[in-house]
Amino acid sequence: LGDLGDLFGDFFGGGGRRRAGPQRGSDLQFATAIDFSEAVFGVEKTLRFEKNVACSRCKGNGAEPGAKVSTCSTCVGQGQVAQVQRTILGSIRTVGVCPTCQGEGKSADKVCSRCHGRGSEAGVRELKVKVPAGIADGQTIELAGEGEPGPKGGPPGSLLLTIQVRPDKLFKRRGNDLVTTKEVSVTLAALGGTVELVTLDGAVKLKIPAGTQSGQVVTLEGRGVPILRGRGRGDLLVTMHVHTPQKLSK
Repeated sequence: LGDLGDLFGDFFGGGGRRRAGPQRGSDLQFATAIDFSEAVFGVEKTLRFEKNVACSRCKGNGAEPGAKVSTCSTCVGQGQVAQVQRTILGSIRTVGVCPTCQGEGKSADKVCSRCHGRGSEAGVRELKVKVPAGIADGQTIELAGEGEPGPKGGPPGSLLLTIQVRPDKLFKRRGNDLVTTKEVSVTLAALGGTVELVTLDGAVKLKIPAGTQSGQVVTLEGRGVPILRGRGRGDLLVTMHVHTPQKLSK
């Protein structure tokens, strides 16, 4: 049946004609908790966490300073090695990253004495992260280049930061709207008037229409959650709770 390498070449890297290049580092996953109001208006957080960083001795290339760096003898600078497997259908060629140089195409005659050729070492990273206004509980922010460094100077992965929003005592979120409850007296509900209402923007005067019923909703436009990476805000929906006394005085 002949050599099937050409048939499967597109699926296995083109038969070794393309160089793989240095491997990308792994992604890191972390979670951080923020207050309800911080999720609504955005906040800048400083994260401090342990991760691998570029080796301080070899600067990430895995070679001992001053060592001779030459073309990898295993892959002859291609960064890839090909393998041929014999099957009942014929010969199938597959291509993978060179195990000697990890796709870099070159190697040093002496590896770094500090990281033993890995190009990285344990360290601590301090990072300031801007959490955008309007982010919801469970959403993830991807920070490119803040993950694990790639082997022997390869590009770093990403940091995937999951946001956990602490619940609020007064407000709940419904999409881009905020929902809260306001208790008013039966007299105020019957005759109408104004009452002070606490919002995330500060205290405001809320107009109570005459004849307000318990369960009726008053809408304050533009007092809700900012649209994530957009313009405008949702509304604040205030459910009236008319307090009826059990005993009435004369």
